Amino acid sequence: MHTQQLKNYPHPTTISMLDNGLAVITMQTPSRRIRLRYGVRAGSIQDKENKGIAHFFEHMWAQGPNREPVHPRFRPVAIKGVHSNAGTGQSFMFFDAWGLDKRFQEMLERFHSVVFDFQTTEQSVREEISIIQQELEQREMETRFSEMLMKLMYPLNPHVQHLPGGTIEGVRAITLEKLHAFHKQWFHPQNMALIVTGNIGHQEVLDMLLKQPLPQNNGKMAHIKEPLHPLFKRSVYRCKDRPPELNLYFPRPEDEYDDVLIEFARDMLTQGMLSILVERLRTKEQKIYNAGAIPWKSIPMHFIIFTINLRPELFDEVEGEVLEEIEKLAKGQIPDDMFQMVYEVNHEHYATWKTEIDGDDWRDILFEEWVDGRIFHDNDMARMFARVTKEDVARAVREYWTKVHGCVHVILEE
Repeated sequence: MHTQQLKNYPHPTTISMLDNGLAVITMQTPSRRIRLRYGVRAGSIQDKENKGIAHFFEHMWAQGPNREPVHPRFRPVAIKGVHSNAGTGQSFMFFDAWGLDKRFQEMLERFHSVVFDFQTTEQSVREEISIIQQELEQREMETRFSEMLMKLMYPLNPHVQHLPGGTIEGVRAITLEKLHAFHKQWFHPQNMALIVTGNIGHQEVLDMLLKQPLPQNNGKMAHIKEPLHPLFKRSVYRCKDRPPELNLYFPRPEDEYDDVLIEFARDMLTQGMLSILVERLRTKEQKIYNAGAIPWKSIPMHFIIFTINLRPELFDEVEGEVLEEIEKLAKGQIPDDMFQMVYEVNHEHYATWKTEIDGDDWRDILFEEWVDGRIFHDNDMARMFARVTKEDVARAVREYWTKVHGCVHVILEE
């Protein structure tokens, strides 16, 4: 077993790699509320044959095989005030439990059993398929555009074109045998992490965990990173249920310092040029417009997308204006007041986030950093951001944003 103390966190944070490959990550905070998370490096991307299996496991953990408020094997601690939840992403799943520190040992025992010892019946599978299908049908309008956007941006990667919930066809094809096969393939120690935050020491967590039956590493290990870059092209999406919008998407760096620089450039565009553009359009056209930027860093996708709502006949004109502003950034034509404003806002954020984030957020941060491998980098984001200069921002914009970009026009058809 290898144990390492992690720096740059507000509370003692430790990671141990057990002999069977399981990562155990703890942050000892003053909180009596203990939060546990089992993370799995597998999600909707891995369920290539049946889109929805990962979503199915989320349901089974959160509500058990009989659609009860809590998994039956977790009920003995649930009635004592312990809560549970689960979630699915494109490259991960997580299973949560939280309660007072005095419940930790019993909570861990139940938690561990449900995650590693998957049990259900044919009847429960059929019932759950029907429920998930209804859920997908209700959310169809909400997810249709996001899925279409993935298809337009990743035409060569069909396994990332569906959202984590899966598809109705994929869910209908789920069987008990397929569920057991998926669990065996991905729910193994080398592909998982146990994350614990709260007033409990790292060694105490290890001692309790090692009393549990730990499976050997007999499955397939998922890659820590599968960076997939979108196909930068021009596309049109015609629909009847979404207002017209211009979507411009750009590469996002894998280097962490360059990523900070690109976030800096994004903030200068959204808080400066785009906000001015929106006000000008509102005044000129007497219509409501909106603009924003989303830093999409969900493994394995890696891009930043700017979205502007406006009439289609203005798409080309506004795209040209955005590219002109990007060219100014690339040349270092950055107003001093704008640079200072963005710097101060972000510096304040990084200088205070360690003391203001609560336990739930720290659990999520540790999980995200484990999923993509950054937890081993041990970078101090506040110190990294303090290094930012105009010259560095200009260099990053030239390298990542001036060479290539993609565009999706959303056009409302009456």
